[in-house]
Amino acid sequence: MGVEGSPGLAAEVSAMKLRGKIAAISSAAALAVSAWAIPAYATPPGESPTTENPNHPDYWEVEYPGATCYKDDSTYGDVKTDGDGKTYVELKGDYDYVSLIVKGGSSGGDGNGNAIFDDPVVGEAYYPPLNNGDQQAGVSHWIVCIGDGDEEPEYVCGWVEGEPTMLLKEDYPNLPPWQEDGDYNGCGEPEEQEYNYCDATERPAGMSIAEWLAEGEFNGADCFEFTPALQCGSFDWTIDESPEGIGPYEVRYLEGAGMTTDAVNGMMMPATFPEDYNGGSVVITVWLQGPEKDYLVGTGLPNYWDNNGRNVTIDTDCLPPSGGELPVTMDAELTGVCIGDTPWIQYDIEVNDPGEQLPVGAKATISLKDPNYPGMPTPWEVDFGMGYLLWPGAEIAPAEGLTEGDIDPTDPSTYVILNWPGWEKVGDAWAQVSPENYGWSATAAGVPYEISVNPTTMGTLFYPPAGDSDSTNCLPPDVDTTVLSSGPPTATPSYTG
Repeated sequence: MGVEGSPGLAAEVSAMKLRGKIAAISSAAALAVSAWAIPAYATPPGESPTTENPNHPDYWEVEYPGATCYKDDSTYGDVKTDGDGKTYVELKGDYDYVSLIVKGGSSGGDGNGNAIFDDPVVGEAYYPPLNNGDQQAGVSHWIVCIGDGDEEPEYVCGWVEGEPTMLLKEDYPNLPPWQEDGDYNGCGEPEEQEYNYCDATERPAGMSIAEWLAEGEFNGADCFEFTPALQCGSFDWTIDESPEGIGPYEVRYLEGAGMTTDAVNGMMMPATFPEDYNGGSVVITVWLQGPEKDYLVGTGLPNYWDNNGRNVTIDTDCLPPSGGELPVTMDAELTGVCIGDTPWIQYDIEVNDPGEQLPVGAKATISLKDPNYPGMPTPWEVDFGMGYLLWPGAEIAPAEGLTEGDIDPTDPSTYVILNWPGWEKVGDAWAQVSPENYGWSATAAGVPYEISVNPTTMGTLFYPPAGDSDSTNCLPPDVDTTVLSSGPPTATPSYTG
């Protein structure tokens, strides 16, 4: 055997099952091998291949599926002798060793003379089993099985038809982190897993949006926020929030009530119409549409798939009637009130501007108009509505620990009064100095006033009477002056164009 250039040997070599190994043969004339050096999975000359004989690599490849086995191959190990003259096998190289079988005789070990070592390591001595005389046998032959070197496929947990199952990760490269990293009871959803159901990218692999939302008992309508804006002549319905990772969604409309939703011909918002269109009023049907129906179907929101568009009526009679603008009207009044022994002027101003003639932020001007007293206070500019002005000549200060900004006219605990109109402190007593210090404004005759916006309202303001339930008499303490009774305020509206 091993005759240089032998055709029979070349045929044997070419017939070897070289799984996991590459044989480079440049010339048949260069081969000079002995029978024991033939790789183990090549059946030795004169023997038939078998998967039933443990002396053959084929047998062990059945025992270790996916591995390739070699017999007496010096590429992977050597037979060595220890100090006691006993032989053993030592593996070498960087390979994925699955099993090493060392044969020492016809019996011993598992009954066929083999010692089997799973997951053997390089550099360790592996001896054959003891023989029938319980003596250490010598190495007869050895077989090593090596993995194919491929990484085991990586599986992750996903869902198929609503049921958890293992999925090849390479088929689902964009799974959420909890699915990639976790092992949840084999392949179940992790306990207390919280989803943002409005983020479609968190949906488990293999599960539809509908299944996912149903499993979480989540209403897809909760992922939408809208701003409707109905005005004379137009309607707009903007989508402020919609599901993430999917979209965009749109609002469409068709003119007419109860129109069938039409994804192709539906018109984009806003819906605008000219003056007096359709006789002064028009109805449109509006709905939502987008790339994923399961966020909307069955939610009650108007949508294309449910064909449940909503009717919106738009007024198109927007301009005032011909012949002039609609006038600005005002209902306003001043009243003297005594709160915490402090005199206040309460104003109440209501303005109606149907033609929107007044500028944005317009204010009302309040003036006292008594011609007998030229020392009038500076007119006040105030916002429309109700409010309070301190009576001219009165003086207050914030209560202890408070600031000017903390003063509330309706809460006397927020301020203290220091002076009254028509009075001054002389030594330890209060002296009346009317008409100085706006004392004229507190007389029984009252003082004329004017509230001007265009139109203008005029009336008479009276000092608050004594005996108010929220005060004493709006006079200095320990003053026995009887305040003259006053009549009810009067107001005379007028309009200047």
